[in-house]
Amino acid sequence: MKKRNLRSIFVNLLKILFAGGLITWLVSSGKINVSIFKVVMTPSYILICMGLMLIGILAASERWRMLLRNQGLESSFFKCFELSLVGIFFNFAMPGGVGGDVVKGFYLTRNHPEQKMKAALTVLMDRVIGLYGMILLAVLAMLYDYAHVVTVPELLSIFYLLIGLFGVATAGLGVAFSSKVRAAGWLDRLIDKLPKKHRLLHLYHSLNSYGHQPRVLLQTLFYSFFAQMSSIILFFIVGNALGEVEIALRTYLIVAPVGFMVTAIPISPAGVGVGQAAFYFLFNIYLGRKSEVGPTVMTVFQIFTLIFGFIGAIFYLRQRAVSPVANSDTKTNDTELI
Repeated sequence: MKKRNLRSIFVNLLKILFAGGLITWLVSSGKINVSIFKVVMTPSYILICMGLMLIGILAASERWRMLLRNQGLESSFFKCFELSLVGIFFNFAMPGGVGGDVVKGFYLTRNHPEQKMKAALTVLMDRVIGLYGMILLAVLAMLYDYAHVVTVPELLSIFYLLIGLFGVATAGLGVAFSSKVRAAGWLDRLIDKLPKKHRLLHLYHSLNSYGHQPRVLLQTLFYSFFAQMSSIILFFIVGNALGEVEIALRTYLIVAPVGFMVTAIPISPAGVGVGQAAFYFLFNIYLGRKSEVGPTVMTVFQIFTLIFGFIGAIFYLRQRAVSPVANSDTKTNDTELI
């Protein structure tokens, strides 16, 4: 156990050093415009950026609340928002863009051990819907600007990759949600041959229940678009502050979703460093020239995200001071989330 803990600490330390090295290289080589912070860190820009960030988090929180309700786990809007902020904090505290999901899942399963699978599934499904929305948004933006995409080999390759991912994801979700597939029973029989078949079957049956309410899925996808657009508009505003007004909004619509997907790879805390490098190369590929806008706007975005993460840390410390029993309502113990 001690060896495992030491190994985990060592790996996380390497990831933090990797992120720090990337940031140092980007700043020292002039790929991040440090002077932009003097422009952005003014009351008007702070209010606009914080407002857009808040809108995105609220939309993502409501998306998760709808998924919880679908599984019979009722929760207030504020409680989902609170745990979302805690998740943001742990995205920075734990290397990778999904550390917050792990913590959110932990709190749900700890408070509701009798509904562990359903609670954990909502966190997984929330991530899947968010990722699916990112892919779809990038594909639609590339189709809109296809005349330019087809002239850049790297962009065309990314477009084909996204089309492939979208096709695989759509087919996979279609099978998982299909009532006809479940009625046929062939997927149940296939899962029955796998290790941990009981858990996998429970997971599949819970996942399949989402397919019974296509309207809910469409609504959560809408909230995903809404959350992503708030972030993209934030990028666009900060990019304009850089003086890069010639960069059209469609550029951000293509680059941001792809960049966020790369950022989610668990290489560094909250994708710090990795996100800057990804946005630097993606913007350069799209624009056909070197530009500092990508890593700079990503850095500003992460700064404002970290501010909300600090708020999440306060909620986390407050939650630790309250026992799970005190948090639950005895009259609605089977359905109340927190």
